[in-house]
Amino acid sequence: MSGINHHLRRMSSSDLMRGLNTKDAETTLTCDDLWQRLHSSVISVFRARIDSPLPDLNIAILNETCRRLIRSDTRNTIFSHLEDALLKQCFLYVRDSILQEPEDTFLDSLALWWTRFFQKILPLVCMIFTPVPTYGLTVRQMCLKTFRDTVLCKVLHRLKDSLGHEDGIPIEVVT
Repeated sequence: MSGINHHLRRMSSSDLMRGLNTKDAETTLTCDDLWQRLHSSVISVFRARIDSPLPDLNIAILNETCRRLIRSDTRNTIFSHLEDALLKQCFLYVRDSILQEPEDTFLDSLALWWTRFFQKILPLVCMIFTPVPTYGLTVRQMCLKTFRDTVLCKVLHRLKDSLGHEDGIPIEVVT
């Protein structure tokens, strides 16, 4: 299997409960522990090598972890944690990776990251964080907005330079 379907494994409810009730008993996991699981799983997706498949995540367990956080006292802060901490950190990594590329591979790197994000990472993040109350924006919209603000707006100057140097593309078109 390839792409997103590889990550969508069918699970029985007993498989899900077995995954949630491992040696860490449900009652001993703090909200910080649950958030750290989500955080490290999503970070691993963004930090996977661009030419490698995404890490194999158990979406059902991560989604249930998210639901448990929502049922806890952190319900009101999970949105801000997702937007301000997790997504921002992930997209800063993407932006820095793109900006480190030499001039001749910059556009290819930007295109590869966008394609990987839009086709593979975005659907995973949406599935994991579907239950998050987002106060006006969907998780998908929040991810796209954060990609725009953190990656595209910050590499725009270099993008203009790259496009402006191409034969036949006047600099006025990209400004």
